[in-house]
Amino acid sequence: MGFEAALASDAEQAQLVALRKALNAVPPLPGPALDDDLCLLRFLRGYAREKEPLRAAAAAFEAMLIWREDHSMDAARAELLAAGAAEPTWPAALPRFAALVASTGAGLVRRLGWSKDGLHPVTLCLIHKYDVSGVLRSKLGDDLLAFQRYVDEYWLLELHRLSVAAGRVVGRVELVYTADMKLNHFGFRAVRFFPKILAGSKHFPESARRIVSIGNNKVAVALYQRVIRPFVPAHTKEKLIILGRDLRSARVVAAMDLDAATTAALDRAAGRTAAVDDAPRRPAPADDAGAGGAEGAAPPPPPPDDDGFVLVEPPTPPSPSASLGSFGDEGELVDPT
Repeated sequence: MGFEAALASDAEQAQLVALRKALNAVPPLPGPALDDDLCLLRFLRGYAREKEPLRAAAAAFEAMLIWREDHSMDAARAELLAAGAAEPTWPAALPRFAALVASTGAGLVRRLGWSKDGLHPVTLCLIHKYDVSGVLRSKLGDDLLAFQRYVDEYWLLELHRLSVAAGRVVGRVELVYTADMKLNHFGFRAVRFFPKILAGSKHFPESARRIVSIGNNKVAVALYQRVIRPFVPAHTKEKLIILGRDLRSARVVAAMDLDAATTAALDRAAGRTAAVDDAPRRPAPADDAGAGGAEGAAPPPPPPDDDGFVLVEPPTPPSPSASLGSFGDEGELVDPT
C-alpha cells in the first residue's frame, strides 16, 4: 500500500465523520487542529489494513493525545510557531538544541529539497555522522529524544501547510545515506537507544511518502534487518526502499525521485561531486528509465549482483476479515456483520 496523495474520497469523508464522533474532545491549539480532516485522514489511512480499521484509528488517536500530554507536545508546538512566520521553525535552529547540534549536528536529519514533481519535501540523514554514541557520552540523550519529537511535530505542521496549499496530501521523502558508515559505527548503547528514538513516530502515521536508504552494502542491509526493522511499524516498512551504491543506476534514480537541485544538494552533502560510486557500471536495461506507476509504488528489483540494487518491503496484506465498519450515533463502533 503506497502513499496516497489524493484528498479524502467520499467513502473516507464518511469515515472521518464517524471517527470524529468516536473521539474525546480535542483541546484547541495554535496551528491546525489535531482532529482536522487532513490530520485524521492520515490516521484512517495509516490503520486501513487493520482488522477493525476505525477502531484501530480511534485507539491510535487517543494514544497520541496521551503521548502528547506526557511529553508536553503542545508547548513544543508553541515553540516551533513562536517566530510568527508562515512556516514553523526547523528544530535544529532552536536554542534549546544548541548543545546537541554541536555534538552531532552534521548527522541530524535536515531538510534537503523536493521530489521531482515539486510536491513532497525531502529530508536527509547522513548516518555515518549521526553520532548517537557520542551524544550518550555527552549525556545529551534526552535532548536527542526531544529533538526527534520536535521534528515529528514540525512535520505535522509543515505537511499540513503544504497539503492545504497543494490541495493534495503531502508526505515527506526521507533519504538515509549509509555509504560511509563503518561496521562498528553504532555501539551497544546506541543500538539499545534506537527504540526510544523511534518510539514517537507511530503517533504521526502517513507522514512519510517514501523512506529511501541510499549507498548500502550488505553490512548496512544486515544492520537494518537485525537492529532497526523490528521497531519499524508495518505501514512504514511498506514505504522503505533500500538502494545500492550506484546512484547512476536508472532504478536508483527512479526510486529516489528527486528534482535536479535536490540531487545536486545530496551530492554536496555526501561530499561527492557526481555519485556515491564513480566506478563504471554496466548499463541498466532500457525499460528501467520508464519505471514508475502508482503514487508511492516502487520500481521492480534488479538482479541481485547489480550495485544499484533496489530492495523493497513486500506490501502487508489486509486482514482477511478487515472491514471499515462504522460508528453509531453515540460514537460506539458498529460491526459490519
